[in-house]
Amino acid sequence: MATPITDEERERFRELFDQGLARNDIARIMNRSGWTVTQMAKSAGVSFDRSITIAATAARSSDLAEKRSVLAEEMVEAAFQALIEVRKKPYLVGAFGGRDGTWHEQYLESAPVAEIRQALTSAGIAFDKASRIVERDTGELHQAVSFLGRLQEAISAVYEEEHQAVDDVVE
Repeated sequence: MATPITDEERERFRELFDQGLARNDIARIMNRSGWTVTQMAKSAGVSFDRSITIAATAARSSDLAEKRSVLAEEMVEAAFQALIEVRKKPYLVGAFGGRDGTWHEQYLESAPVAEIRQALTSAGIAFDKASRIVERDTGELHQAVSFLGRLQEAISAVYEEEHQAVDDVVE
């Protein structure tokens, strides 16, 4: 059974709310659940503005999408360079060997099949991963842009209502 909310808690809630604290912060400070703090807000006739959190989340999502895009470009470029390298003729191979473990190099007419296969496999994986990143981010970016547009419209509507209320009082 839930512990009843005291008058002191209601006062403390209002103090914390007026300081601009978020619901979960107030809940932690008051040692109450988020649901209880929401109920206190409702009974006090106030609500928590989530537009800042929503906008910050959208911005963070956009930043991460940009990083994924850069990573995808780097992956594709590295794979592309590997494919260029295995096509070079003559192809330089090298390895440590011999009793004393010295480095030995030799030019071959073309890259060994195993190295060509490794380059093609790496390029295929890079292409696949990059394609998935781009497909995913295109959808997320569309959602973020759509959300930001709706948020801008909502903010504009509130601004217009406030402006109209001020104009009505002035007249």
